[in-house]
Amino acid sequence: MPVFSPKTTPPPSYKVRSVSFPARSNPTIHKIQQNLNKLTSPPKTPSSETLHLQLSGLGDTYKSVQHLLQSPLTQKTLTQKVPQMLDDLIHFLDICSNTRDCILSVKQSLRQLQSSLRRTQAAGSDQFTIETDVTAYFHSRKKMKKEAAKFMSLLKIKKPQFGENDDHLLNLIQLLREGSCVVFNSILVYLSAPILKKRYKYWPPLMFSKLVSEVQGEKMNEMQKVDFAVNDLMEETECSPEKMESAQRMMEDLELSMEGFEIELEGLFRELIHTRVTLLNIVSHSIIS
Repeated sequence: MPVFSPKTTPPPSYKVRSVSFPARSNPTIHKIQQNLNKLTSPPKTPSSETLHLQLSGLGDTYKSVQHLLQSPLTQKTLTQKVPQMLDDLIHFLDICSNTRDCILSVKQSLRQLQSSLRRTQAAGSDQFTIETDVTAYFHSRKKMKKEAAKFMSLLKIKKPQFGENDDHLLNLIQLLREGSCVVFNSILVYLSAPILKKRYKYWPPLMFSKLVSEVQGEKMNEMQKVDFAVNDLMEETECSPEKMESAQRMMEDLELSMEGFEIELEGLFRELIHTRVTLLNIVSHSIIS
């Protein structure tokens, strides 16, 4: 059994149905269908790159939904469902915004830690000069983990309310909602990976060697690898140049991963805003008419 596993708290399961429409369906509906089928079938242990693609794909899906909502027939069909769709969008926007803020905090603390480590290397001083920045890094990790747990609970509570319906368009909108929950949940599970903050030098040799093998493999994400590298530095009286360089590489990988999440969340946030504006226009026109 692995020493640490990012799957400590399994994500809530979502029963997402696949959807298919008649051959005569609108091409936009067909495109949304294809995107949703991909998004709702993520790998069991997705990498950060895979999650970046999921966010990008969800943004593209909402862009297609905006085109679909321009149709008078679509607007007529969805009139009664618009309030719930708007409510869902508010929650998704909240998740995007707060998750992005947490990522920015982690990035800032990570850059400070990298700068401190470079100064330590240049001065040839011991590792304890980075202790303040290490504390700040773990604080930002805890904050992101707490926010992720909060939003995962929200996704768990907010279950689909449309119910079964023979209308293909209504079923598609319900599946869009379910697919959005799946993608957000996958991202939040990844970002809330357990924090590795242990005194490794007191561990039995076999347990420590298992942890090292997990760090070198793919069983930990970039955040956990940085956790291990930072703690490993703090455990030593004098750090070897090789350990410092290894820690720097892991921090660079984590920074690239966080930047990817930041970029894709910003793009998705814009598409959610545009979709919300389109829905508000539908409400406005229905009131006028």
